[in-house]
Amino acid sequence: MDAFGDLWLSGVNPWWWLSLGVALLALEVMTAGFVLLWFGAAALVAGLVFFALPPMGLDMQLIAYAVLSMLALALGRPALLRYVRQEHDTGSGLNQRGHSLIATQAVMVTPLQNGSGRARAGGEDWSVRGTGDLPAGASVRVDGIEGNTLLVSAKGDGSA
Repeated sequence: MDAFGDLWLSGVNPWWWLSLGVALLALEVMTAGFVLLWFGAAALVAGLVFFALPPMGLDMQLIAYAVLSMLALALGRPALLRYVRQEHDTGSGLNQRGHSLIATQAVMVTPLQNGSGRARAGGEDWSVRGTGDLPAGASVRVDGIEGNTLLVSAKGDGSA
């Protein structure tokens, strides 16, 4: 029998699968999208499984790798993307300074009249919106943010 036929019948050494897994994981580091990660992880798992099981032909190894890859991709990628999106949504507030001011205290720089004014919060002056009228110098609580405008209420009031 020729070399290819011998390879097909005898299968691939588990070290090949482990090497493929490491190579795919290394490629994932250089790309984005979390796709190669799952195929690399499946190759690593396949390599470990093929060490534990009796030798099998390449056809069975490829089928097992395909099943492991699809399972890893179908189950792992959505969970990871959900986690990444959640971290992004509740992240550090990078480039969203106003979000870090929510539930903090601010001091009115100008009077709050007709629902709008200016307040000092986090070392900066901000446009604010709130209910009622408040004099300059009054303490307010930041309840939220809409665009670049803080939503405030009189300290202890709780309504915006």
